[in-house]
Amino acid sequence: MAHSRIFQLTDECLFKCGYTADVITESDFYEMDSFLGPIADYVSDECNRREDFDWLVEFLAKAVDHDPVFKDYLAWHFAEGDNETAEAYITFKRGFKRSYFEKGYETFLSASKAVTMDLFMGSDTNFSLWMVKQTFGDKFGFYVWTEDSYPIVLDDFLRRLPDDEEITCWLGGTVDYHH
Repeated sequence: MAHSRIFQLTDECLFKCGYTADVITESDFYEMDSFLGPIADYVSDECNRREDFDWLVEFLAKAVDHDPVFKDYLAWHFAEGDNETAEAYITFKRGFKRSYFEKGYETFLSASKAVTMDLFMGSDTNFSLWMVKQTFGDKFGFYVWTEDSYPIVLDDFLRRLPDDEEITCWLGGTVDYHH
């Protein structure tokens, strides 16, 4: 069992605009049967927003560091000041999405070649089928709290981003979850 995070990423800064009531907290998850139970044992908003942001940025940077121009794909900033209300953003630049999914795509192709008909039918259990599923998003990895007030796997969030334009996402709240 381990801990991971849910990041609220929005298209505007909730703190600069005065929308602090819209920042996610653990109470947003109490009536969400599809997350608490199947995915998380519990959630907690007792976490350090700055450290969580750094964790996300480090994860994203590592995912594209195989690309020689990866520094051109990602920009980020966490302003000085109160950890809970400081402005923070990540900018996904042109090419980030393709670079991010490149290794996963190669893993998907390799793992899917190892899937036999028996394995596909469910007659056999095998690591390769699990690997194929994992390439679409880690069920116990990072989540993003969407504008629809629902958490989605980070990879699903990134798949929704356009690859041909620059997108800036502002950090709202962060919530820890245990799985």
